Amino acid sequence: MGILSGIGWRRDRQGTATIEFALILPIMVLLVMGLADEVRRTLAAMDVDAVAATGAMWAVQHGPDGARMRAAMAAQDGAVEAQIRIVVCDGACGGLPAGRYVRVVAGRRVPSLFGALRPAQVTSTATVRIE
Repeated sequence: MGILSGIGWRRDRQGTATIEFALILPIMVLLVMGLADEVRRTLAAMDVDAVAATGAMWAVQHGPDGARMRAAMAAQDGAVEAQIRIVVCDGACGGLPAGRYVRVVAGRRVPSLFGALRPAQVTSTATVRIE
């Protein structure tokens, strides 16, 4: 018989599950928070992509009217900020052939649950040729 056999530590298992749960709980909470944060950001990115595509389609169908494009994009989702640029390329425009293009940059502020570890802005860019 050892020294600890008289104290009863070998057979006493009360509280073991509580201690194991206390050790695993912070890891589980971080995993759930990370999953929730990623889902929020992915859904916001999908909305921003849809708004940028709406602005690009408007430019192709109706011409590059910035105010009307912004109105159509705001009707899609009012929380998304939009920047619209009309770009004229003479051949050296990021690999695009010469022509007139509309570049729509849409973004939304989505703060992360983890603070400054992730960028707070989700953006999407759509470029279409108008000619």
